[in-house]
Amino acid sequence: MHYKGYDVPGDLGLIIRVFVLAGHYRRAIHKKSLPVLIEGIKGAGDGPLRLITVQDQARLEKAARAADFLLLRVMGTAKPCLPRSLALLHWCREQGIKAEIAIGVKKSEDLLEGHSWLLLGGRPYREDPEHLAEYTIMMEGNNQ
Repeated sequence: MHYKGYDVPGDLGLIIRVFVLAGHYRRAIHKKSLPVLIEGIKGAGDGPLRLITVQDQARLEKAARAADFLLLRVMGTAKPCLPRSLALLHWCREQGIKAEIAIGVKKSEDLLEGHSWLLLGGRPYREDPEHLAEYTIMMEGNNQ
């Protein structure tokens, strides 16, 4: 059966895994430093990493949508970008996919705003490059 782009029950494992990761990182960002979290992701898988394939891309899209659903609709997370980016970086490591994370800031009126995003092959994933150009990258990491 297909429901909203998911193969049910075939994608249930993917959805559950992403829910666990997104929930974990939503809590963990308040308890551990980002370098410690990113370093921990590197140990989440073994074996060589590869560039993302077409099949990987379809599964990653499902993973990203599942993370968004949990963080935005279920948990009501106001700013889901960091836990989502960490969860997807971790998921990519488990799947053997090379990925990076970027964390940046920009000044908006009198506020300093932060944002994080996933990069695949050096390209932002599901992000508008023009929007990202407004941010100064403060930290980068990878899952290798």
